[in-house]
Amino acid sequence: MASSLFESYTSGMDNQDQLSAAARYLAQSFTPAVSHTITSIKIQGSKSGTGSPTMTIYWNVYLADANGKPTGAALCSGSCLGSAFSTYSAFSVAEITLGAGSLLTASAKYIIVANCPEATGSKVIYWKMDATSPAYAGGNHLVSTDSGATWTLSTAKDFYFEDWGTLAPITLTPSGIAQAQAVGTPKLTLVLSPTGLSQAIAYGAPVVEIIIIPVYPAPIRKVLITHPALKTVTVVKNGETQASYENLSNLDESRIEGSIELPVSPPAKLLVETLSGEIFTFDIPT
Repeated sequence: MASSLFESYTSGMDNQDQLSAAARYLAQSFTPAVSHTITSIKIQGSKSGTGSPTMTIYWNVYLADANGKPTGAALCSGSCLGSAFSTYSAFSVAEITLGAGSLLTASAKYIIVANCPEATGSKVIYWKMDATSPAYAGGNHLVSTDSGATWTLSTAKDFYFEDWGTLAPITLTPSGIAQAQAVGTPKLTLVLSPTGLSQAIAYGAPVVEIIIIPVYPAPIRKVLITHPALKTVTVVKNGETQASYENLSNLDESRIEGSIELPVSPPAKLLVETLSGEIFTFDIPT
């Protein structure tokens, strides 16, 4: 599945902080609006000094404690060389992959921590930041000068960061209260209205509504799928394709389809592909 951008702060970059000693750590906290698996981050940075291109910078994602500081073991980790960034005073954006990534829960606070054991006063890695009018409400700048033993928070600064990842498949479960469940994460509760309408709440994902009405005899269900740009919808039952709706949106033909309504005989599985190439799986219960 293609990765998507979730949390980010990329505007107003007018200053930078630096990794200039082994014990100096830099960090940015953030708060996801939607549960997802973070798989990579993008950072705007720079390097300076002989030997800086071959230095290794380590990037780790931690859960934040009640005081907004890193706690516990790293949830996922990655690294890059100084050569990933432009030479100071130019800045460039580099992507750092985070291995298998980690599931992040909506509304919880997490922290991206950077350190470079080879950094010195003459071999420096810079991380671009907004130090004048930071506007990211979900987190802030942190710095440690003792390898992360203690931290100083500053709400007057925000680093440049991008949080990239994927949404887990969404499953509608057969119960009086339908639930969309990302694997391994707390459930998102979807309350059925008296008309039997349920709605999956997930930013960036298609919305699937199951509408139980007399027009469709049981167990046929009327299913409405909405998204800004649907590409294909496939209905699979017992491992076999029952129906396929293709080429719903086509940029070459200046055609964008935002919704499709179809009858489904549950239990069945919906494979919904958006124009961006992402594929989402929905299980339609009995």
